[in-house]
Amino acid sequence: MIKNKKKLLEAVEKKKNILCSKLDMDGEKIKVKVDRTVKGMGGIAKWKRKVGLSKKLIQIWDEDPNICFSVLGHELIHLKYHDNRHFMVRISTILPFTAIARAKILLIEMRANIEGMAILNLNNNEIDRVQDKLRENNYSPKRKKSYKQGYPEQSQIADFAKRYKVFDDVAKKELLTDFCDVMKINDSSKFISKVISVFNKKYN
Repeated sequence: MIKNKKKLLEAVEKKKNILCSKLDMDGEKIKVKVDRTVKGMGGIAKWKRKVGLSKKLIQIWDEDPNICFSVLGHELIHLKYHDNRHFMVRISTILPFTAIARAKILLIEMRANIEGMAILNLNNNEIDRVQDKLRENNYSPKRKKSYKQGYPEQSQIADFAKRYKVFDDVAKKELLTDFCDVMKINDSSKFISKVISVFNKKYN
């Protein structure tokens, strides 16, 4: 139950501007609104610098605003790196993507998770609480199925967000090593090197 939607959205707007300043982004040019097309507790980074947050995410505000802020931070990172320009590589539920395409999506999503959490300065307990709540309320498949869709498993997000504040090559290699193990990728060293090289050139 949203008691004061206007006041809530004002708080989200204020937080957006604070986070944008940390990211060297112009918060005034980024619009945030409730998007009824977004399912569960989620968000979406849209074209023309817009962020949509789900109704369900807003409804849980009184329980813990950090849940909403974590999704906001995630979507702002997508905007920072212009990830929406690469939307064709992200529609893994529509096309039969290769392992390399899935790995690229995986890196894009984990970067948004790690760096989105980092700008919030949450402690480990707060990160666990946020991710537990998102796991409870969103579709959260096991690791192999998540990897097939190009997404990290929910438990991985909390683990990486607590140990990394920047998505550097060490974090990328750790994530891709697990991806190769789970997905049974041949010549994993060559695969990891290629994915990181392409990612660093095209997606930074």
